[in-house]
Parts: sequence; structure tokens; C-alpha cells
Amino acid sequence: LQKLLSPEVYKQVMSGQDGTYTSGNIIVVVSGGIATVYKKVGMQFEAHLAPIHYWQSNVAVNQAQAGLKGAKATLYRLNRLKENPVALQAQVNAAQAEYETAKANVQVAQAALDALKAGATEEEIAVAEAQVEQARRALASLEAQRELLTLTAPLSGLVLERVIQPGELAAPGATLLTIADLSQVTLTIYVPETTIGRVRVGQRVAVTVDTFPDRTFEGTVARIADEAEFTPRNVQTKEERVNLVFAVEVRIPNPDGALKPGMPADAVIVEGES
Repeated sequence: LQKLLSPEVYKQVMSGQDGTYTSGNIIVVVSGGIATVYKKVGMQFEAHLAPIHYWQSNVAVNQAQAGLKGAKATLYRLNRLKENPVALQAQVNAAQAEYETAKANVQVAQAALDALKAGATEEEIAVAEAQVEQARRALASLEAQRELLTLTAPLSGLVLERVIQPGELAAPGATLLTIADLSQVTLTIYVPETTIGRVRVGQRVAVTVDTFPDRTFEGTVARIADEAEFTPRNVQTKEERVNLVFAVEVRIPNPDGALKPGMPADAVIVEGES
């Protein structure tokens, strides 16, 4: 089955930006403006004292700007997708690339956290742990999206109906393909109440269809209804439709797939065999 994206999935695929660390004797863990510098060049200070203070109010602005940029990129991409449905596969590839990037970011963030724990302050460790958790959540979200982007068949069988074409948008819950396992088919026949007592589960049944007039398919009685009913309307003659009958299910091996749903068939129950 081909990979398709639902509109709900499109809304979840967002852009992001990676951050970098600036290394030096004094490491700035998060971006922010410098508020106070307590030491000058040549002055000494003890370990674990903070020679520089910086404020983090600029962080929220940067994050908001990054979110705006990501939202604009997503809007632009979805508009292009609407104009060109062929870009669906490219969208799938982009989502896969984002997943791989997020996975790598988790490893990078974890490595940074391990390095900080070796000689970092509690504040630096807390910031790094928050970054690791954020990366993990992003990875989990992308993993969930990847599962939604790949549709698999629930069983092996013959495609009976295809209701969507490549490039079309699929609504949540919509049926894309109808698949049937035709390796064994079931034929329902209707036996008059006057003769139902001669039918037993396991009896052999000889079945013929108009499509293959020279071929007989072997089946067995699998189930007999407990209650009688009037003959269904799809039976050919009006006289037969007013009779009381019992529904009997016949299982027929169909390894070559010759029998198809909807084929009219005639069945002869072989008495004295099971």
C-alpha cells in the first residue's frame, strides 16, 4: 500500500531550529543578555562563583520568533501541497528526515548533559535536563507521525476495490482499499424445511458456477441455521421465495482464486458422505 498523509498529520509536521553551545572558560548554557560582570581582566575569583550574570528575557522572544518562522514555513509548504498534490511523497520524505534529525538531537543533548554533570552547577544541569526531555518529546511525536504515514494491509489477499488515487487527500477514517482473502470462500445455500433433516455438518458439497461450466468445486457443509426463514429475494423464482428454508453455509477451498464474490452458483449436497 502506498504511503498517504491525512490533513491531521500535516498539521503536526512542524519546522524547528537547532541551537549551538559557545565553548570557553565561562559557558553560556542558554541565550540571554549580560546584566552584570563582577570581574575585570586580571582580577581573580574563586571557583563556583558567578563572575557574569545575564538575563533570559530574550529567550522567549527568540523562541516566539522561531515559532513564527516555523509556522510560516509550514503554511507555505501546505499551500504548495494544495497546489501540487504530487508533493505528498516529498512531504513523507521530509517527515522521515525530521525524525532522523530529532533522533540525533536526543543523542547530542544527552551527551551535553553527561558533560555538564561532570562539573556543572545545579542550574546548568536543570537546563540541560529540560533540553533532553524536550528532544525526547519531539522524537516521540515524530515516531508517532511516522507510524501514521505508513499504512499496511491487515491481511494478505486480493484487492477488490480501490477508492483513492496517488496525490489525493485522504480524510481520517476513510477506506482506501478493500482486500479479501479468497483462499477459501463461503457459499450460502437455502435448503427447504422438508429436506433439511438430511443435511449434516461436514457433508461434501459439489459446487458449479456459470463462469466455469466444466469445473466442479468441492466444498463441505460448515454451518446450518437454527431457525427457518423465507427464501431471500435474490432467489430466482417467485414460487421459491414464499417457501420456508434453512440457510446452510458451505466452505469451499479456492487456492487459485477462481471463485469471486457475487458469482451465482449451484450446489449439490452429497448424501451419505462426510
